[in-house]
Amino acid sequence: MKIIEGDYSGKKARVINAAFQGPVFQIWTGMIETKKYRIPQDIETVKLLNKDEKRTVVQLVILIILAVTIIGLVLAIPLFVIWKRIDFTFGVKTKDGKKFIAQGDASEWRILKKYVGLGSLDSF
Repeated sequence: MKIIEGDYSGKKARVINAAFQGPVFQIWTGMIETKKYRIPQDIETVKLLNKDEKRTVVQLVILIILAVTIIGLVLAIPLFVIWKRIDFTFGVKTKDGKKFIAQGDASEWRILKKYVGLGSLDSF
């Protein structure tokens, strides 16, 4: 994930499920330094700005090849439903006043989709 605008512009980040803390938004602010925000305790607002679901050409070719046989068709139908690339852009406002916009992929989306819409629209 990369932060594209705001207080941490240009920094790398990731969303992880920490063992005893729950979901954590981790931002690399320096060479070794990181800033961690627990979700939803330290986050005031999370707003989804853009979401794009698509499949690559290679994925489509594999699905078409699988669909040729009867056994492959049984595999191709569920893969068609769940196997897609997700790119999304979201805005975050923390409780300490930091605001930033980040771009993420499918792995972060699985964690953040529960918290999209947190906070009120006028607070971002």
